[in-house]
Amino acid sequence: MLFLSRVRICCTLALLWAAACAPSGTPVPQPTTAAPDATRVVVFCSIALQAPEAWQATLYADDVRGVDCVPPDRGDVFSLGFSHAGWWLQLDVPRRALTVGTPHAFDGDAALLALDCWDWDGSVTVDADDDARWAVRLDARCRADAGKALVGSFSGARESLPASTN
Repeated sequence: MLFLSRVRICCTLALLWAAACAPSGTPVPQPTTAAPDATRVVVFCSIALQAPEAWQATLYADDVRGVDCVPPDRGDVFSLGFSHAGWWLQLDVPRRALTVGTPHAFDGDAALLALDCWDWDGSVTVDADDDARWAVRLDARCRADAGKALVGSFSGARESLPASTN
C-alpha cells in the first residue's frame, strides 16, 4: 500500500513538473517561404533586409502577426509602409519624380521616415512599378545618426498571377 502511494505521488509530481516546463502562450506565426497550394498565387510582400535587422520573408497575405507591409497603390505617390520587430518605415516618392531603375536621393521629393529619423542620406530605387508588380530597394543612413541604417528590398504583386503548372 505504501508503495502504491509513493508511485501516485511520483506520478503526480512528474505531471506537475511536465506541465510547469511546457511552453506557455500562443506561438507567433512566422512568415512562410513556401507558396500556398493554390491555382493562383500572389506575393503580397517579399522582404529582404540587411539593416536595421537581418531578416527575409515572403508574405502571401497581410495576415502575419507582428508584420505589417502596406504596398504602394496606383496613386500619385509610390508609398510603402512597413513594420516589424518594434520599428517601422514610411517611404514616399512622387511618381512624377521617379525613374524606374534609377536611384533617387532623399531630397525634397523622396521622403523616408523610419527609426525616429527624418533626414536620410543614400537612395531609394524603384525597380518595378506597373499594373502587375512593384519593387523597391533602399540604401539609407540617418543624417543625424549614421548608426541608424535602412538597407534592403521590398517587392510584391498588384494582382493575381497564374501559378506555375510545371
